Parts: sequence; structure tokens; C-alpha cells
Amino acid sequence: MNSLITFLADYAIIAVFALLPYLWFTKRRSLAYRAATAAILAWLAGKFIKDFFYVPRPFPMLLMDGSFPSNHTAAAFAISVYVFLHIRRLGKLLLIVSLLIGLSRILEGAHFSIDILGGAALGSAVALVIDKYHSK
Repeated sequence: MNSLITFLADYAIIAVFALLPYLWFTKRRSLAYRAATAAILAWLAGKFIKDFFYVPRPFPMLLMDGSFPSNHTAAAFAISVYVFLHIRRLGKLLLIVSLLIGLSRILEGAHFSIDILGGAALGSAVALVIDKYHSK
């Protein structure tokens, strides 16, 4: 069970990002580009928040950055929500994976629940803003 939690916490994000080249090569380049942009912006916004509002992690780790918000969760939700807005079925699957990433980050001891909620909210908000900006 620990290996599953570790896999989800540390490596499932790669599966979410791996969807982007798939979308690119299946002629959904605009979708892939905007989902990637949402993920990068969510990650950078999370990094900015961590740098200015340090919250220690729940378990002492080698990571020196703060706990709030979870950048893994923010990036995963940014991609998932953006894809969900355009491809519902695939987006639902990605949202489930994103929830599992967040839950596993809590179980692994890397984040508090509020960090995951903050990351999910941040990623979702960035995806919605990008969608609104590009749907004009």
C-alpha cells in the first residue's frame, strides 16, 4: 500500500502531463498548449505563494519549500479542469487522478488537507481564467 501511495504522490503527475503530447499528436494542439499553459501558470503561482507565505510541511522532509499550496495538485487540477471543459469524459478521468494525487500527498505526509484544497482551487481557477480568456 505504501508503494501505491508513493507512486501516486510522486509519479502520477507524470501521467497527467503525458496526456499533453497525446493531445498534441491527435490534432488537439490548442487544447494541449492551453492545458500546459494552465499547469505552468498554476505551478508558478503556487511557487510565488510558497515563497511569500511559508507554511512548514507536516512531516520533516528533504524538501525545503513550504507546504501551501500543493504545486503537484495545482498543476494536475489545472490540466484536468481545462481538459474537462473541452473533453468531458477524459476530463472526468483526469479529475479522479488529480484527486488521488492530492489524497496521496496527504497520506505520504508531504501536505496538509488545506494545501491540497488550496492547490486544487488554484489550478482550477487558472484553468477557468485561461478558458475564459481564450474562448472570446
